[in-house]
Amino acid sequence: MTKLSLFVISLSFFLTACSGSDSDSSSSNGGNGSSGSEIKYVAGNFKNSADTEFYAPDGNDCSIKNSYYFESENVMVFGSNDYPETDYKYAATLVENNFGTALSKMGFSKEDFYNARPYYTASVANRVIRFFSDDVYLNDREKPLNLGEFNLNLPFVTPSDWDSNERGRYKHIRAYWNSLSTSEKYIFTVETIDIYKKTLLVELSDEELKQEALGFGSIKAPRKVFVCLSNRYTVGGEGNVLGMNLPAKSSRTEDEDENKVVLHELIHTIQHNFAAPVFDAGSMMDNWFLEGQATYLAGQSVASKTEGYNTPDVVRHSDENSIFDSSAKRYDQYALAYSYLEKNKASASSMKNMLMDIRTYTGGSDNALDVSPMVSSEVFEYAFDKNMPLTLQEYKGNYHSLLAR
Repeated sequence: MTKLSLFVISLSFFLTACSGSDSDSSSSNGGNGSSGSEIKYVAGNFKNSADTEFYAPDGNDCSIKNSYYFESENVMVFGSNDYPETDYKYAATLVENNFGTALSKMGFSKEDFYNARPYYTASVANRVIRFFSDDVYLNDREKPLNLGEFNLNLPFVTPSDWDSNERGRYKHIRAYWNSLSTSEKYIFTVETIDIYKKTLLVELSDEELKQEALGFGSIKAPRKVFVCLSNRYTVGGEGNVLGMNLPAKSSRTEDEDENKVVLHELIHTIQHNFAAPVFDAGSMMDNWFLEGQATYLAGQSVASKTEGYNTPDVVRHSDENSIFDSSAKRYDQYALAYSYLEKNKASASSMKNMLMDIRTYTGGSDNALDVSPMVSSEVFEYAFDKNMPLTLQEYKGNYHSLLAR
């Protein structure tokens, strides 16, 4: 069976494209956070997954029993059927209105974003990557599968340490996956299913083969920014590689500047898409940097002094307990820490290049992607040292004196 035939049979039913938006707009006194001024909803349409065959991807709050959504030019909003339609339109409007601003502040274009956007969910990407890096050798092979042995659309150059261990192989396959364009990821996944079939000792149907190789459920990541109106939130939000989780407008319990909240979460989405579309950004990048960049660029509160806090030591979220006292405004401090880098960066593309260097990194030890309490990952330190005006260790060691200048 050719790869093209396999693609037609086993993949066409779930690789559906997002449809466009029609010109449906209205206005409402929904407000824009604390101001409460009148807004005009963006154009879009309400759709049902049963008709479009696009369902909320697995692994988020909207993937269960939510098949009704609102779609605008750059945004898809899923949520409970209990929410009024204005909640969907309001969320889409907030994200649409801040999307271009977030990209501009991060130094990326919309084209950059869509080229970096994952075609599949992270769970699918990890499944494909682990298939080639796993220590479980299929078909009684004495060595792990080597991508360099296969006639791929984009050849894989096998590193000299390929056979050493699983963690080292994962690092190289991840970098290969992240270097592929959207269309190349599409082709490589088809190739992976073909390779999977050739290495199995049992016969599977095309559907069983797809499930074994890629997993169950909705596996395609939405091209547009995915918004889940989550009942876990009544304030704030949470950015991720697909988009963000937000509280519905009708469920918010605090009067906050929602434009700044959404801009903050969009910056997190951009961070994930460019630096870590497979491996969670928070698992290999310093928390102070992730949150400081989002807080500062969103125009949220910035601390006025640094006395008493070693902010760049906050690598993982749990490190906060060792650094801050209970009254500290942590995100204000992170924004201050990031502000120095933003004001003293070597070039306009420094931050953009840093994220891209993290995305495709293959150097260092087999544990290069890992963070430890108060110890930055090798990949973050490498990318920081390469693109910032000083090394990460110099910044940490001289933090207070640098910001006092």
